[in-house]
Amino acid sequence: LFQPLTLFSLSRWRRGPRESLLVLRPSACRAAHTHSTMPFSISSCLEQTKKGDPDLRFMGLRDLLKELETNESFHLSKKEEEGLCSRLVELFADSSGDVRTLAIKCLGPLMLKIENQSVENVCSSLCRLLLNPAEVNREKRADGRDIAATGLNGAIRAAPPAHGPLIVKQLADPLLQRLKQKKPAKGSNERELQDEQKHSLDVMAELLGRFGPLLSKQHSAIQDAVLPQLMSPQPQPRKLAITALGHLASFVSAAHFDKLVKYLSSKAEESSKPEDARTYVQALGNICLCVGPRMGPFLKDVFPVVEAHVLGEKFISLYDSTSENFEGDAELRECALQCLEAFVTRCPKDVSEFIPRIIELSLIYIKHDPNYTEHSDEEGLEMDAEEDDFGWDEDFDDGEMGVDNEDSDDMNWKVRRACSKLLAAIISTRTADIDLFYEDVAPKLVSRFKEREENVKLDVFNTFHRLLLATKDAGSPKATAELKSLVATFVKNILPQLTDKTKNERVRISAFKLLRSLLAVVPNALSGNVGKLIPGIRFGLVDASSSSQLKSEVLAFVRIFIDTHNAAEFHEDFESLSSGVYHAVDESFYKIVADALRVCSSLVSVLCCRSDGFEPKGHVQALYDAVYGKLVAQDIDQEVKEAAIECAGLVVAKLGDVLEQTPQCLTILSERLLNEITRLPAVKALGLIAASPLSIPMGPVLQQTMEQLSAFLRQNSRKIKHASLVALNTVVTNYGTDPAVKANLSTTVVELSAHVSAADLHLAHLALKLATAIVAADSKMAKNIQKEVFPSAIELLQSQLLQGLTLESLLGLFAALVKINLKGFGFEFLFDTLLKLTKSQLSKQCSLSVAQSVAVCCVHGTAKQRDGAVSAFVKNVTSGKDELFSLQCIGEIGRRTDLSGSDKVMKCLFDALDHSAEELKSAASVALGKLAVGNVSVVLPALIENIQSHANRQYLLVVSLREMIARLSHTDAGVEALQPMLDQILPLLFTHCESGDEGTRNVVAECLGKLALVRPDAIVPQLQERLSSKSASARATVVTAMKFAVVDRPHAVDAAIRTVLAAFLERLSGEDTVKGLAVKHAVLLLLNYVAHNKPALVVDHLKGVLPAVYTECKPHPELRREVIIGPFKHIVDDGLESRKAAFECLHTLLDACPGSIHVSELMHEALAPGLADNADIKLLSHLIVIRLARGRASAVLLNELPPLLPSLKTTIEKTCKANEVKQDRDRNEETINSALRAVLQLAKTPGIENVSEFDEFMNTVIQGGIREKFEAVAESASGMDDLRGSRG
Repeated sequence: LFQPLTLFSLSRWRRGPRESLLVLRPSACRAAHTHSTMPFSISSCLEQTKKGDPDLRFMGLRDLLKELETNESFHLSKKEEEGLCSRLVELFADSSGDVRTLAIKCLGPLMLKIENQSVENVCSSLCRLLLNPAEVNREKRADGRDIAATGLNGAIRAAPPAHGPLIVKQLADPLLQRLKQKKPAKGSNERELQDEQKHSLDVMAELLGRFGPLLSKQHSAIQDAVLPQLMSPQPQPRKLAITALGHLASFVSAAHFDKLVKYLSSKAEESSKPEDARTYVQALGNICLCVGPRMGPFLKDVFPVVEAHVLGEKFISLYDSTSENFEGDAELRECALQCLEAFVTRCPKDVSEFIPRIIELSLIYIKHDPNYTEHSDEEGLEMDAEEDDFGWDEDFDDGEMGVDNEDSDDMNWKVRRACSKLLAAIISTRTADIDLFYEDVAPKLVSRFKEREENVKLDVFNTFHRLLLATKDAGSPKATAELKSLVATFVKNILPQLTDKTKNERVRISAFKLLRSLLAVVPNALSGNVGKLIPGIRFGLVDASSSSQLKSEVLAFVRIFIDTHNAAEFHEDFESLSSGVYHAVDESFYKIVADALRVCSSLVSVLCCRSDGFEPKGHVQALYDAVYGKLVAQDIDQEVKEAAIECAGLVVAKLGDVLEQTPQCLTILSERLLNEITRLPAVKALGLIAASPLSIPMGPVLQQTMEQLSAFLRQNSRKIKHASLVALNTVVTNYGTDPAVKANLSTTVVELSAHVSAADLHLAHLALKLATAIVAADSKMAKNIQKEVFPSAIELLQSQLLQGLTLESLLGLFAALVKINLKGFGFEFLFDTLLKLTKSQLSKQCSLSVAQSVAVCCVHGTAKQRDGAVSAFVKNVTSGKDELFSLQCIGEIGRRTDLSGSDKVMKCLFDALDHSAEELKSAASVALGKLAVGNVSVVLPALIENIQSHANRQYLLVVSLREMIARLSHTDAGVEALQPMLDQILPLLFTHCESGDEGTRNVVAECLGKLALVRPDAIVPQLQERLSSKSASARATVVTAMKFAVVDRPHAVDAAIRTVLAAFLERLSGEDTVKGLAVKHAVLLLLNYVAHNKPALVVDHLKGVLPAVYTECKPHPELRREVIIGPFKHIVDDGLESRKAAFECLHTLLDACPGSIHVSELMHEALAPGLADNADIKLLSHLIVIRLARGRASAVLLNELPPLLPSLKTTIEKTCKANEVKQDRDRNEETINSALRAVLQLAKTPGIENVSEFDEFMNTVIQGGIREKFEAVAESASGMDDLRGSRG
C-alpha cells in the first residue's frame, strides 16, 4: 500500500502529470525506426506535423512529446515557441483522431516550457474554439468544443502556479459570460448553447479546482452562474455543476459559503421533484467532501433535511404506493445516505451528536428490500449478478454493475449498499467507539450475510471486515468478548456462501477472507466448527470451476485455521481436509502448489497430536507421498522447491519415527545442499531434523552435512551463514559423539573463527555458542579453539560493542574451557590473559566485560583458585592498585557465588564507599548489591544498618539495594530469597520516598517497583495509598515505582496493576500545574511505558485519560520563567519535558492502541499546537504525522490536514540568523529534514491527490533549495525501504 516515493514520481509537483505514450500504430513502425536515431530538431518536428500523411504527423508529435517529457534542458526560442504553439492549436482540429489526441497530450508538458505570451495565446485560441466562433463550420463545432475543453483541462492541470494568473485572465471572464448567457448567439441555436455551457462548466470546474483562490473577485458571480445549472434537464451539466460548486466552496468567503449551503439545503427541502432533490443532496455531499470540517457548523441545519430524504416520506404521493411495502424513491434515499457518509468521513467531530441516529437509519435500511419476502434465515439466497472485482478497500462503480435478476428495475439494492458503506465509514472513523458497535451494528451485519444481491453482500462483508480490523486495533476486551458471542451466528450465516456453486466466486473468496480476518482477531474463534467448515474448504480446493484466486484464499485460511486451533479438533475430518490439500499440491499453477505445501507443513502439527487414540501412521505416509513428487522434481519453481523441502524437513523431524522413508528423505535433503538454489531451505530442514526430540538417525548423511555446513560459513550470504551456524550447533550438540561429526570438528573450528568479531554480533554469538558445543563434544578440540578462536575472542572482548547474547556466549566458552582445564589452556592461562588486558586503557564497558570473564573463570575453577583471586582483588582495593577493576571483579564473583563468609570482602566494600573518587564509590556500591545477590540473609541486614547509621552513604547504599532487588526479582530463586526480607526493606524505602535528593527518590522508586514483582498483592496497594500523600515528591516516587513494576512478559503483578492503574492515571488531571509538575510527568511516563509493554492494561482507561494528555500537549504560560545570565535574558520552559512525554505517549498509543484514539481530536488538540511548538516537540509531532499517514486512519488525517500545512511551511522555510552557533544551525536543519520526511509520507498517502491545499503546498513550498533537500530525503527513505526489504 505504501510504495517508496521515487524521484520520478515527484515530478507530479515539478512538471505536472506524466501521461503514458500512445501505442505506436503498425503503419508508423518503419518511420519510427528510422526517425528515432535522428537528433531532435524543433524545425524538423514542425515540418513533420505539416505533412499530408497522418502517420508522419503522428510521428512528429510523438517525438515532440518524448522530448518534452524526458529532456529537462529543453528550451525554445521565442520564434520557435510561437510557431510550435500555433501549430499545436491547429492540430487540435486535425482530421486524424490519433493526431488530435497526441496534440492534446503534448499541451500539458509544453505548458511548463513556454513563456507568458505563449500561454495567453494557447489559452485564448482554445477558448475561442470552445465558445464556437462563427467561422467554424457547424458540423465541426461539437468536435471542436470537445477538443478545446479537453485541451484546456489538460493545460490547467499541468500549468505551473506561476501561469495561474495568466490562465485565469484569459479564461475566467469568457467562461463566466457564456454560463450567464440566456439566449443563443446569432448563427447558433439552443442546443449549441447548452453544449457550450456544458463544456464551459467543465473547464470552469477544472479552473476552480486548480486556481480557485485567484478567482476570489469572481466567486460570487461564478456561484450565481453555476447554481442554475443544477436544474439543467441534462444529467451531465448537473454533475459538472456539482463538481464546480465543490471546488468553489473550498475558496469562497464565509458569507458566500453560508449563503451557498443554506440555498442548497432549502432547495433540497423544498424541491417538488425527486430528481431535483437528488441533485441538491448530491451537491451538499460533494461540498462536504471538498471542504471537510468547514461544513461542520452547518450540520445542525443540514442533517434534518438529509434525514428526511432518507426516510423518503415526501414523494410517496408521486408514485403508485398501493403496495404495502412501498417506501419512497430508492435513488434519492441512496444519495441521502451517501451524503451522510460524507458528513461522517469529512466532519468526524461535528457529526458526533448525529452518529446514533445515523446508525439507527443505516440499520433500518440495510435490510430495506420491499420487493422480496424472506421465508427463513436459511432461504432466499438466490441471486445472479455481474459485479466488480472485489477488494476490501475498493468501492464499486454503479455504472459497471449489471443486475440480471428478474427485478432489474428494483433499485433498492443501492440503498442497502449505501447503508453498508455508511456503516463502514462510521466504523473506520470512530474505532474508539468499538464497544458500542457490538451492541447493535455487529449482529445486524452478521444477519445480512444472507443478502440476496451479491454486490451488496460484498459490501456487507467489507463492512464487517472493517469492524474486525477496528476490534483488533482497539484491543477492547469487551468488544472481543462480544465478537466471540457472535461466532455461532457468524458461522451459520457464512457457511452457505462457501459451498453454493451458483454463487459468484468473489462472494466465496470474500467469505474466506472474512473467516481469516476473524481468526486474526480471535485466534481460536472457530473452535467446535471444524466439521462444519471442512465441506466448504474441500469444495473450494477440489471443484474444477474454482479459480486460482479462490484456491489461494482457501489455502491461506486453512493454514491459519490449523495454526490457531487445537490440533485434535481436526482428527475426525483429517481425511477429508488433507485430500483437498493434496489435490491442490498437484495443481499446475506454482503459487497454489507452494501454498498447498505450506498447508501440508501445518498438517504435520495435526498428525503430531496423538490424543483420543488417533493413529497418524497411515496419514503420515499419504502426506509424504503428496510432498515427495515435488521434493524430487527438478523442473519446478523455486518457491515450490523451498516449500517442499521445508515440509519434508518437518515431516521427518516430527514424524520420522513412523515414516518408513526417513533415510530416503534425509538423502534427498543432503543432496539439496549441493544446489545453490535449494541450499538455504535444506540447511534449515536438516537443522530442524537434528533438533528433533525423536533423535532421528542421521548417520548416513552426517559426513556430507558437516562438510557442506562448514563450507557454507565462507559464503557471502549472511542468511546462509546464519542458518549454517544454527544447524551446526544443533548437530554438534545432539550428534557430537558420532565419528562423522568428530572427524569434521577441526575444519568447523577453522571456519567459525572468522565470525568471532564485532562486525556482526549475532553471528559472533552463534559462532561462540558453536565453539562451546564443540568443546563439550570433544575436549581435545580445546587446543584448536586456543589456536583459531581464542585470539579473536580476546579481541572481541575488548570491543565496546560487546553485550547481550554475544557476551553470554563468550562467558559460556570461558566456563567450558576452565572446566576442561587443558594444560597450558586452563584457569591459570585464561586468568593471566584476562588480567593482562587491564594493563591497556579499557573503556568502562570493556572493563566490566573483562571482569565478568574473570568472575566466570573463578567460579568454575577450584575453591582454592577462586579464594586466591578474591584475596588478590581485595588486596588491590586496599592498596590502591587497579581499584575499579578489582571492585568490579569482586562484585561479579559475589553475584555468582557466596562471598559473604569473608569479613575482609565486606569490610573492603563498605570502606570503599568513603573513597574520594566518585567512580570508585559507585563501583563499590554496585559490587555490594551484587554481593548481596549471593547471600541475601547475610548482606542485606548489613546494608540496612549502614543506610540507617551513615547518612552520607545513603544514596550509594540505596543503589546497592536496587542492584540486589533488580537482579533477584527476575528469578524464582531470587524472589524466594527476598520474600522473608520485605518487612525490613519496605519501611526503609517508603521513608526515603520524600528524600530531598531526586537521585535517591528515583532509585527508591525502582526498588519499590521491582519489589512489587515479588509480592504484588501486598506492595501495589501500599503504593496506591501513598498517592494521597501531601508530599508531591512522594506521589511522584510511587507513580514512578509503578512504572518499574510493569514488565514485558506475563506476570502476577498485572492483575494488581489493573485494579489500581486508574487511580494513578487520575493524578494527571488531579495535580496542580506548577506544584504537581513532577507527578504529571511521572504519570505520562507510566502511561507510555504501560501502553508500550501491556496495552491491554491501559486500553479501558484511555477515554478518561486522553483529555488530560491533550492538555499536557499545550504550553502552559505559568511554567515559563525568565532567567538572567549576565547581560542576557533566557526563557526557561519547565513544562517542556512534560510536553515531550505527552507527545511520546501519544505516539506509543497510536502503535499500541490505534483504535482507541479519535484521530480528529488528536489532530486538533495535540498536533495543531505541537507543529508550532519547540523544535523537540515538532520532531515528535512529525513522527505522529508519519504514523497517522501510514495507518488505517489516514483518511481522517487528510480531512484535517489543511490547517496543519501552514505550521509545516513555517518550519521548512525557517532560516538561521548569521550569528547563530553551529549547534542551533544543526538543530534547525534536523527539524527541517524531519518536516520534509512528514511531507514525504503525506505525499505517499492514498487520497492525497484530492487535497488541493497539499498540491498547492508542494508547488509553492517545495521549490528551489528546499526541493533539493526534499529529494535527498526521498532518496534516503527509498534506500531505507530497500534495506528493510533486503533484511526482511
